[in-house]
Amino acid sequence: MALFRLNLLFIGCLLSEVIIAQTQCPLSEDPVIITNPASVIGNGSPASCTQMALQNAFNTGGAITCNCGSDPVTIQLTSPLIVSENTIFDGGHLVTLDGNNQTRIIDKGQNVDFTIQNTNLINGKAPATAGHFTNRCGGAILSRGGGSLKVIQCHFQANTVTNIDESDIAGGAVYVFGEHEGIFSSCTFVSNTACNGGAIGGLGSDIIIANCRFYKNAALGTSGGLRGHGGAINLDGVELAAANKIYSVCGSEFIGNHAETQGGASNTVFSDNVGARLEMDQCYFEGNYLRAPDAGNGGAIFHVVDDVSGGVTEMQFQVTRSTFNGNFCNRQGGGIWSLINGQGVIENCTFFRDSTIHIEHGLGGAASLLVQTANQGGWLVRNNTFAFNYAGLWAGGVFANVVAPTTWQNNILFENRTSNSNPWLGLNVNRQMNVQAGTNTQWPQFRPNATEDTRATAASIFTAANLTFPLVYQGGPTPTLALTSSGPAINSGSGCPGTDQRLAIRTGTCDLGAFEYGALAIPTNVHISGLQLGHKYFVASNIISADAMLLTDADFILDASVETNLEAGFEVALGASLEIR
Repeated sequence: MALFRLNLLFIGCLLSEVIIAQTQCPLSEDPVIITNPASVIGNGSPASCTQMALQNAFNTGGAITCNCGSDPVTIQLTSPLIVSENTIFDGGHLVTLDGNNQTRIIDKGQNVDFTIQNTNLINGKAPATAGHFTNRCGGAILSRGGGSLKVIQCHFQANTVTNIDESDIAGGAVYVFGEHEGIFSSCTFVSNTACNGGAIGGLGSDIIIANCRFYKNAALGTSGGLRGHGGAINLDGVELAAANKIYSVCGSEFIGNHAETQGGASNTVFSDNVGARLEMDQCYFEGNYLRAPDAGNGGAIFHVVDDVSGGVTEMQFQVTRSTFNGNFCNRQGGGIWSLINGQGVIENCTFFRDSTIHIEHGLGGAASLLVQTANQGGWLVRNNTFAFNYAGLWAGGVFANVVAPTTWQNNILFENRTSNSNPWLGLNVNRQMNVQAGTNTQWPQFRPNATEDTRATAASIFTAANLTFPLVYQGGPTPTLALTSSGPAINSGSGCPGTDQRLAIRTGTCDLGAFEYGALAIPTNVHISGLQLGHKYFVASNIISADAMLLTDADFILDASVETNLEAGFEVALGASLEIR
């Protein structure tokens, strides 16, 4: 094996292609094609692209493009750009709007539709103003109600708010308030901060996110009230003014985001029996966490339905075809913590090395699944792989409260552990689930005190599933743990979903867990581009090519049988590493 390691200095942050894998996100949006703009900013020179010129164009509205020259240009702002007319702004992948850590960048008025695309927004800062709390939210963009906001192929970095520890203040990069919809497509959010929702905050708005990346955003609020929730995203009440009452995330990455007490990556609070729902598909969560030393639920995702008024049959929470890797918190739900009153689904997901670390209170290393009202609503947990997750006290795999009706179908539990502070408690789960469907396996069979581990279902089979390690990108949009060609998981399932986690079609008698053996060959060619963070391992049967920018703390392995081609533009930050095998 040849080893090639780079440690170079990464300078600058340019907008770059976001999608690195074959996601299928139906709500993704491409940039608007502008052929006849209402306004053109600039006369070909960088000096002609000024805040005044841009504001004058915004006052007119319509489609706006830029002619600032062929090189990247930064427009320094001293006050917010006001959007009062329906507007489309296109920065052409060359324009950066810089708030200089002094001002919000864009303030969108009520009853206005605004689209911004192909633009960098950096160093915005929401002011500490009087009036409604939303005036203090949204460091780069504050989007006020009655219209829509679309953000397409934009990059947000180092945006923040002045009131960093004030209850309700959210959206270090963007705050969406009372809009019919807020759409984010193929965007990146890096190192944005707020009291809540370091990247995006919202109240009473549909939020749709497709093919976006959230890296090291933080909810810096510390304690008491609505503080320190949602490292990347914090939303409340999507049902209030939204068009479809939905929070939808598809094909997106959340890596290294953190909060104080709820939702290291995402924190959401909805009402029930009104059609409000959370949907996440084809997403990757790695290394998101909660900081609180003696509290904290939902290392990656926190979701609660807080108004109990029925709705036990409505779908309220659905996470599918996604990977949770190394997320953690102190108390409950290292990957997911959710309290619902209706129906919840976790399907075709991989949970690997997620943890809840408190030795007296740590429950559900991978997930804690709860219901508000005893024996109402319910959970379907189907074709998931839970491996090497850890709980400080109980249920290294999944904790389900005893009154939460739970169906357990075609799942693999492997080497999920606890601290053994109480050797009589379950290693993999806390109790037998209510309904057994298909075949389910778990391992180990015995706790350290030689008592048999709690069975996930009465018919759960104690056997070591034929998983292979490490966690690898091997086709599809997210990394998975593969199965070998034989073993107890092969052809043992029934009633499986139509695809596996990699979007590969399951045929015949399906396999257990999130990976269907033989359904998808290792990809011939893999291309990696855009900003990159996290610990990732890519394999290809032929060539891996890359023109990516590895950010600090990124740790990449590229394993191709023929060659790896690092294209022009490939960069590795100081503190990142690359291995080519």
